[in-house]
Amino acid sequence: MVLLGGESTHAIRVRLWVVSVLLLAACFLTYHPWSEFQAHQTVPILGEALRIADNMHRSGEFANPFGTLPTGYTAHIAPGYPFLVVWVFRITGEGSSGWIALKCLPVLALGVQIALLPWCSRIFGLSPWTGVIAGALVLAAKPLCSEQWEAHEAGLAILVLAGCLCYWSNKPPAIGVALLTGTMAGLTACLQPVIAPVYLGWLLFIAYRTGLRDWRAIPLWAAPLLVCAPWMARNQVRLGTPWIRDNFGVELNVSFNDCAPFGFEQSQKQGCFGRFHPNQSLAEAIELRRLGEVSYNNDRTKRAFSWIAEHPGRSIKLIAQRTWYFWFPPMDRWPEYLRNRKQTRILEILTLASIGGIWLSLKHRPSGFPFLGILLGSFPLVYYVIQFDPRYRYPILWVTCLEAAYFCTFLWNRATAKLSLKLSRGPA
Repeated sequence: MVLLGGESTHAIRVRLWVVSVLLLAACFLTYHPWSEFQAHQTVPILGEALRIADNMHRSGEFANPFGTLPTGYTAHIAPGYPFLVVWVFRITGEGSSGWIALKCLPVLALGVQIALLPWCSRIFGLSPWTGVIAGALVLAAKPLCSEQWEAHEAGLAILVLAGCLCYWSNKPPAIGVALLTGTMAGLTACLQPVIAPVYLGWLLFIAYRTGLRDWRAIPLWAAPLLVCAPWMARNQVRLGTPWIRDNFGVELNVSFNDCAPFGFEQSQKQGCFGRFHPNQSLAEAIELRRLGEVSYNNDRTKRAFSWIAEHPGRSIKLIAQRTWYFWFPPMDRWPEYLRNRKQTRILEILTLASIGGIWLSLKHRPSGFPFLGILLGSFPLVYYVIQFDPRYRYPILWVTCLEAAYFCTFLWNRATAKLSLKLSRGPA
């Protein structure tokens, strides 16, 4: 049995399993979603994803994402989360059982994330105990868990995908691992399409490092396309677009106009969002139904770019604000009950600490740093442009916490080493 620091690898694994289970339990104890159970509560259908899921559950059609009026077949939302919600509805219904099941779903996804961090930390070339600290930091940050969106489910998928790809890259094993990783990439793209350019960056990095002739990498490229192809074909036939999700024009038009502030909450407070988004504006929904979703998005994209060209200074300011607030969220929240000064300060401290972790990663080059660096560099790009919302960062919050934990571990080791040296020398 191989020994690590006087302890067998078997014993280390047992301890990590125990810690992972404790982290998962701690996540549920932190959020305790069951406490909101009410016997006559039904699932609140507020967001576009749940509205599509509700429509699928009742009629079988992936359609009508907006609360204003039915607009027909849609690609406004990626298929992954609505299909997951439909699966829950079919098991539990849309009554109180379905509601509490949906309330538990993002908590479970976040809990599994932090439970996996010690194991993925080893794959990324860091200490597993760095992953344990990172899990504790996620709980300290306590990101909002909402059943209306897929943020934490996407974070779990991205963590697993990054771990699988890094594992394959460290020492390309059997082709089955590459096939599994490629399949996971396709499923993750169906859940959160923003991962697509990130994954392309990962593959280009692997191609640069290993060469384009490595046949073992073929499933990494082919499997995601095979997984996504049926939905892309459906969108092409139904709507006339091959994209997994086609809502960029809507979001861009909401984000760049005469009344647009930097964030979604601020836009809601000012009434700007309700003027430009078909989920609240009846006029916009009627226009979308008249033009068709693809033509409507193309038209709104042109309008947004035209506004940007006419207001370059204002546009640069909005992009700069959204970039800053993505990493350092504002204290001002709306509605007021969302304000949490403690949580905001913790996120700011974690972000600053993660910069130290990135500096250490550049210095020591752990095997997973290229993958984490590409993820941090490319995933937020689209969110620097569209209006800010805190949940946009949640799928990669684990990266911030992992880098922050790496820096905290470094500071702790350095402090204990200095203390041990001072004690060994004895009094002057």
